[in-house]
Amino acid sequence: MTVKPYRPWRMLAPLATVFILFGLWSGYWFFAQAAAKSYVENYRAKLASKGVTLACESEDWGGYPFRFEFSCGKPLVQIPGERSAQSSALLIVGQAYNPMHVIALVDGPTSVHPRSGAPVEFTHNRGVASLVFAGGELPRISAEVSNLAAVNQFSAKDAQIHIRPTGDGGAEFAIAVEAGEFNSPDKPPLRLDNGQVLARLKPNRDVEIQSVTVQQGAQKISATGTLRLDSEHRIAGIVTAETNDLNGLIAALDPHLSLSDRERAAIQTLLGLLGKEGKADIIAKDGELFVGPVKVGDLTPLY
Repeated sequence: MTVKPYRPWRMLAPLATVFILFGLWSGYWFFAQAAAKSYVENYRAKLASKGVTLACESEDWGGYPFRFEFSCGKPLVQIPGERSAQSSALLIVGQAYNPMHVIALVDGPTSVHPRSGAPVEFTHNRGVASLVFAGGELPRISAEVSNLAAVNQFSAKDAQIHIRPTGDGGAEFAIAVEAGEFNSPDKPPLRLDNGQVLARLKPNRDVEIQSVTVQQGAQKISATGTLRLDSEHRIAGIVTAETNDLNGLIAALDPHLSLSDRERAAIQTLLGLLGKEGKADIIAKDGELFVGPVKVGDLTPLY
């Protein structure tokens, strides 16, 4: 009987392979993390040259061995025009095998400081955003936040936004809001069950509204058109809107419009011509807002 020689290396080979692969992966992780940190630092510097900065009370990198994680305590984002926003915490996570696709998690509350006026405080659940970088100016973005509210201003059970660059300096975007409510002092709230916007930002900064749909109960509103900002940063353009209940829509909007008795009578006459269902142009021009030929309010600069 022949006795096979004892070869202990056969038992050690699988374990050695694991250690070699682990070492190779660790080397890749540390190299890739360094590249990711360099990319983030360069990207922040690029944004800073345009007046957009991110400051953290504390920041750290981690995630070994399968992820890259960047944590930022009390992130403060500042943009041109002396405007800023600050939240409680920011966590950016990327998978080690695909570092160009990252997930950003933002903890509330969030405070937004406009150029003038008092800060606006937002409460919300953890916001989630997916960002896919492809070497261009703007990443592909999908973001969602639930239970969003600004005290005495508006609230939404769920809000989503999706942005996709078009490659010509513009972008396509979609916005969806569920169970929204808008409030004004001493006026009844405006509510919607759901609303959706599909639009395109053109290279000349015009916004082409491809579709707007709003529903509250049985009432539906749809619209298309083109908007822009004038030289004084006021909304300008024409939107063609259509609803299945004009009288109900005007009744809901009337407390929010600064209409004189004469203008209100003109609106009623216009409604009589259009009937229950109708289509009308909403025109924003020179800081004034019109429904057809009737002025219904004034527009203030957005910033």
